Amino acid sequence: MQTEIKKGFNFKRVAVAGIFIPVLFVYIYSLPASPYFLGLLLVISMLCMMEFFAMYKVPARMRLPAVLTGGAVFYVVCVFPSRTPEAFFAGIIFLLLLRFFTGGSPSGSMKELGPIGVGLLYIAGLLS
Repeated sequence: MQTEIKKGFNFKRVAVAGIFIPVLFVYIYSLPASPYFLGLLLVISMLCMMEFFAMYKVPARMRLPAVLTGGAVFYVVCVFPSRTPEAFFAGIIFLLLLRFFTGGSPSGSMKELGPIGVGLLYIAGLLS
């Protein structure tokens, strides 16, 4: 079964790029780096985690807490680098306990927790 690929000019993508790229340039160039660039990176890391968890089909009840926990871990790693091990430990323990109390049976827990752990280490850890 093949899907049809539309070829041609996509006006919506060009319009979004024409508006978004200059706004992003002004945002990065003119605002002070300390809170604003960190905020931009925080939003980007949370969007990356959402896409990563959607790609690996993490259940919805674990996806939002995992994205918020990943954002918190990313913030702590960037602002308080000496607290990196504690941030990862607290984030992973929180998500393990959340899965324990909301998951029911332990069958399939690694299918849910594996991508979450990899997403935290890969995106929140390496992006910071």
